[in-house]
Amino acid sequence: MLSALALVCVLAYLAGLSGGFQFDDYPNIVNNPALLATSHAPADWLSIALSSDTGALRRPLSMLSFGLNAVWFGMSPVAFK
Repeated sequence: MLSALALVCVLAYLAGLSGGFQFDDYPNIVNNPALLATSHAPADWLSIALSSDTGALRRPLSMLSFGLNAVWFGMSPVAFK
């Protein structure tokens, strides 16, 4: 039963993997200079964490996740999905 549910979830999201960046991906990911930093110094990670202007807390965990995706997989849209 759990396997069937997992398969349904995978199939539901599979179609979206081939698409590109959309909507708020451009200011948060594509056009974010902090994600393009090549150095892995702590100051760069702080810059990535605080690089969003969204909300009172600035989404630091999401931005760090985007930073890890960029470092490990590059700026391919598939890596961010």
